Formats: sequence, structure tokens, C-alpha cells
Amino acid sequence: MSQRTFRMQKNFLIALLIQIFVPGFLLLIPFGYEWYTILFNYYNQEYNNIVVIAESFHGLVSTIVTICVHRPYRKGVMALISRQCGLFKSGSVQEDKHYQSKATVAPVLIVV
Repeated sequence: MSQRTFRMQKNFLIALLIQIFVPGFLLLIPFGYEWYTILFNYYNQEYNNIVVIAESFHGLVSTIVTICVHRPYRKGVMALISRQCGLFKSGSVQEDKHYQSKATVAPVLIVV
């Protein structure tokens, strides 16, 4: 195995661990509270609502971590934002020499 392949695999493993542990860690507190309420037969509607809201953010946090950790997703989102919103000047999102995506983003139609 070459040094480059080893480095890429190591970076990928670190990215996967971050992708697993950050959202997982954010769920520890709500799950801990739920176990506490079950074991001690404690009920508080306000805290239950906060726990449900905190758990509902799991998907959002997981998505944001995935976009931030993996370069192809990060570059794709930045390119999409730059094209759709015009937030970046042309050429400000630099292309990576080693990664060239041939994927395209299909337009989405939202009907209300």
C-alpha cells in the first residue's frame, strides 16, 4: 500500500469517526434523561418537550457534519450555493486537482 493510499484511508477513518461520534454524543444527554425518567418514574412535560426537540436535531446535525467532514460533499454544496445564490464570485470556489466530480444536481420542484 502506498503512502498516499494509507493517508487517504486514515483521513477517511477519522472523518467517519467524527461523523459517528458528534451526532451520537449529542444524543447522549436526551437518552440519559429518558433513562432517568424511566428508572425513577419522573415526569415533567417541559423537559420531555425539550428532549424531543433535541432528538429531532439529530438528522440536521448529522447532515451538517457529513457536509463539513467529507471534501466532495463540501465542494458540491459550495458549488451549488455559488451557482444558485451568487454568494461567491466566479472562480472563488477553487477546484481540487485530485477530485473532479462528474455528478450533476437535478433541479427540484416543490409544489405547495
